[in-house]
Amino acid sequence: MSGAASNPGGPVAPSEPGGSADCLFCRIVAGAEPASIVHADDAVVAFLDAVPVNPGHVLVVPRVHASGLVDLPVDVGAAVWRVAHRIAAFMRSDPAWSEGVNLHLSDGAVADQSVGHVHLHVIPRFKDDGLRIVQDRDPARPSRDELDAVAARLSRDLTKAASSS
Repeated sequence: MSGAASNPGGPVAPSEPGGSADCLFCRIVAGAEPASIVHADDAVVAFLDAVPVNPGHVLVVPRVHASGLVDLPVDVGAAVWRVAHRIAAFMRSDPAWSEGVNLHLSDGAVADQSVGHVHLHVIPRFKDDGLRIVQDRDPARPSRDELDAVAARLSRDLTKAASSS
């Protein structure tokens, strides 16, 4: 399905609460911008990336506008993951679609989030396709004690955050 086709599951109009006329993905969800839809349901729309790494590169977006993960309701995030998992599992089952799959989500400008609406990339991969997701430098490897200290701090802060919410 391509073009500005209707999106099953009830589009969120950009002018309604939760939608944003300034957000490209909200306009796609509303059917106001063209997109090649792969999947649509009440919570999620998945469509082909306009600048794909490989053919079949899909973006899975929640219908509700969420700029970042902190804004995304957990149940909607689970729906995004379920759809991405289904698409990725299918791609892995057919070598014509992929030899591997990357799932990628950038959260925030410093993480190179290009559109201010949460989206999960499902990227079909092939040997020697040229995509590299690596650091440009040889990272210093922390000691086990340093890793344990960071793990303890993160665990403590997660526990504290959970108990205060």
